[in-house]
Amino acid sequence: MARLVTVRFLRGSAPYNTGEIAGFEAQVARALIASGAAEAVKAAPLAPIPPPGPGPVSAWC
Repeated sequence: MARLVTVRFLRGSAPYNTGEIAGFEAQVARALIASGAAEAVKAAPLAPIPPPGPGPVSAWC
């Protein structure tokens, strides 16, 4: 799978609105940045997945 480049839109570019963040293949991201529609941003690290708990608690037990 191709590595995605994260960009923030500086102006609306259908279907994205100003301020939205999205990931694109490098060639598409470069074109958006060159056109002034977006800027490159560093992607935030993924949050760790919490360990599974005991499960849902039901009032009907």
